[in-house]
Amino acid sequence: MAALPADQRTEVFGYVLCEQIAAVLGVPPDTVDVQTPLPELGLDSLMAVELSARIATSLDLEISALEFTRGGGVTSLATRLLDRMGIA
Repeated sequence: MAALPADQRTEVFGYVLCEQIAAVLGVPPDTVDVQTPLPELGLDSLMAVELSARIATSLDLEISALEFTRGGGVTSLATRLLDRMGIA
């Protein structure tokens, strides 16, 4: 992610997150609205735990399941996580 131009990082990371979220929700990645809060997309607490585990495995990034309920959609989540990783 750090190798990407700064103006593309959130979008690319958001797409990666969309793929993981879509897998948990059982929908195609292109149907995940990046602005809709994850709980409104149907992500419940059990799915949030599964999503956290998937991201930890695939991206080597530990995220609390509670992070997915903090509000905002995929874009907001991507921005927060990039900030936390120090590559925003």
